[in-house]
Amino acid sequence: GDGSNGWTWIDTEAGLAAMTKALVTEVESLKLASGGGGAIAIDLEHHSLRSFQGLTCLLQLSSDSHDYIVDCLAPAVRPSLGGALGPILSDPGVVKVFHGANSDVMWLQRDFGLYVLNMFDTGQAARYLEYPSASLAHLLQKHAAIEDALETKQKYQMADWRRRPLEPEMLAYARSDTHYLLSIYDTLRIELWQKGGQEAIQHVLDASLRICQQRYQKEQFSADGWRALLSRFPGGAKVTALPAPENRIYLRPPEPPDDPRCPTLPPQDAKPQCVARLWNWRDATARTEDESVGFVMSNDKLLKVARQCPKTEQELSALCVGGIHRQAPPPLVMKHAAEILAILSAEDDPNFDEEGMGAAAPEPPTGLMKPPLPRAPRELEEGGAAHYTPVTSAAAISQLRASASPFTFTPATARAGSKAERDMLLGHMARPMSTPNASS
Repeated sequence: GDGSNGWTWIDTEAGLAAMTKALVTEVESLKLASGGGGAIAIDLEHHSLRSFQGLTCLLQLSSDSHDYIVDCLAPAVRPSLGGALGPILSDPGVVKVFHGANSDVMWLQRDFGLYVLNMFDTGQAARYLEYPSASLAHLLQKHAAIEDALETKQKYQMADWRRRPLEPEMLAYARSDTHYLLSIYDTLRIELWQKGGQEAIQHVLDASLRICQQRYQKEQFSADGWRALLSRFPGGAKVTALPAPENRIYLRPPEPPDDPRCPTLPPQDAKPQCVARLWNWRDATARTEDESVGFVMSNDKLLKVARQCPKTEQELSALCVGGIHRQAPPPLVMKHAAEILAILSAEDDPNFDEEGMGAAAPEPPTGLMKPPLPRAPRELEEGGAAHYTPVTSAAAISQLRASASPFTFTPATARAGSKAERDMLLGHMARPMSTPNASS
């Protein structure tokens, strides 16, 4: 978009500077004209499947007059985004309107060192108003007459937002997430005031404040997480097989299957030690390869492998086919097949605690991260059996390399603003609703 049709694509440093200047000018004009505060709507599109920590791909902003879609992957934009948007997001006189901001505030901190002051979360408002659904799709249907909002959300919410160029339909979807949000914000404030006056407004602001006060921390390894995984499938994950011609293997809960074509295989529980060792291997691999744990090996595949204990790469491959990898086994499973087979054939540890919860995960390491632990050797020695060196320390796994934000930041204290600023929010002028051009 070149700006002539109501929205602009930002992928250059000059474009980012022009957007920032325009936003500041517009909100300052609103402050002078109405005696109140300006407002901007913000949303993010994120990718997590092919990254251990995830990465922000798009940032959408809307003011009263214009929509912006910022390419957060553009080399000229990403390093400068924190400095460009910091003054606006930390200005308590500008209301930042989000919907369901719990993840958004974490991603802004992690990737750009940005903290949000004075937020209004429309999802929190919808909950207070006891809407049948607090989703953005429901708000778009109810207040913006977007009848296909739910179908569109389901289609694009989990799309791969790293793709460039983005399809026109994806751009229209991203734009719609913030384009209508300021009008919805106005409508919700009116309904909140009608329902509970200042107390209702205060409730939403306080809930939004608690979201802003969250602090991002790199996900730490849970040494006992495998226990929760097993608890979801009491007695172990029972596997059932479809007869020919499908001849597929897939995971089922331990209850008898409803389909008589799917006889339950002979009972055999997943060995807790195998599950624990695979759990450790998966997390360490995800961190070193910078992939999500689900991409490395899904939970159902992990339990299936732990139960069946394949002896060859071919058997391992057959067990892991399907899911997000469709008709192929996960590539990292095959890359580390010898290591996985060694894990499965390793002797049990007599001191292994199957019942207790074990020690709690330690605090995150400080200072420089230590190098990754040596990987288990893949070659077979003369006995025909590969030696497996387990990585069982939660501290060791937490220290393995993962994709890290190149940006540093100093923590700030988020707040929702003073009573005067909240009164400013209530006095903010209502704005008309317009419809984005889907072809833009």
